[in-house]
Amino acid sequence: MLNRLFARRSGDAPLLTGQEIAELTAAAPPRAADRPTRRPRAGRPGEQVSPRLGSGGDFAEPRAYHPGDDPRRIDWRASARSRTPLVRSYHAELSRPNCLVIDRRASMRFGTRTRLKVTQAVRIALWLAGREVRAGGELAAVLLDDPCQWLPPSRGVRALRWLADRAAAPCPPREPGCGEPGWGKVLAGLRQRLPQGSELTIVSDFTALGTGDIGLLRALGRHCECHAIRIIDRLERDPLPPAAWELCWGGDRYAFDATDSTAVAALRDGQQALETFLAAEFRLAGITFHVLPADVDTLPELAVPR
Repeated sequence: MLNRLFARRSGDAPLLTGQEIAELTAAAPPRAADRPTRRPRAGRPGEQVSPRLGSGGDFAEPRAYHPGDDPRRIDWRASARSRTPLVRSYHAELSRPNCLVIDRRASMRFGTRTRLKVTQAVRIALWLAGREVRAGGELAAVLLDDPCQWLPPSRGVRALRWLADRAAAPCPPREPGCGEPGWGKVLAGLRQRLPQGSELTIVSDFTALGTGDIGLLRALGRHCECHAIRIIDRLERDPLPPAAWELCWGGDRYAFDATDSTAVAALRDGQQALETFLAAEFRLAGITFHVLPADVDTLPELAVPR
């Protein structure tokens, strides 16, 4: 009899209980308001300083007076020194939404220890979402599923509750490739939906990310401040027990004999090649990359360095 390694039944129960959700969203310390970050290049009017000039409250520099400028902004002392009319200019203030992408597709509905990969993805996403909401930030989210779900940028507990209810919904096993969006469509959609300068965190196993998606990945890395968290199951790195298995790899299912040393070596080479490929491409795209095992329990280990 084949051991099925492509999924582990989670049933019709939610991925997390209400108590677990409450603990996750309340445990993370709020983000420091003065933490240095890359300044957004564009966005909607809001509370963060932009390099662009506008009507914010932070003084930038005096500039030459132009017809139509508000006379109340004339800097009389600077004008007297330079003998030319100067007005005070200010930095624009922009809204910088924080978007979380949670992968709930078929390859994430797998786990051999403690929990499914998708459950761990929801845990870390809610941990980050709780931190953002308590700091007063603007939260957006995308759930990669069939169909995908989009939470527009919003603030407060309502946004967090919406995300928790939908992200933790039941995830029974699903055959790969059953109408789910590929990475090309996902990356292009994020690039289109998010304002330039947004902060983006993608939580996935990234197993189906291929060379054809690299251009879109790098474009997204230039458009947003991006972070990637790869969720793995221990069995995807540890040696397979010597037995017959049914694997899901690269979107296909096939029988695999783990007693064949040549086949095992080829499988591990493929997995190592994927690890190397992902680390290199995310680095070249300017995206921070972290790996998180699905069976990590304690909240401090869920902290993602920024």
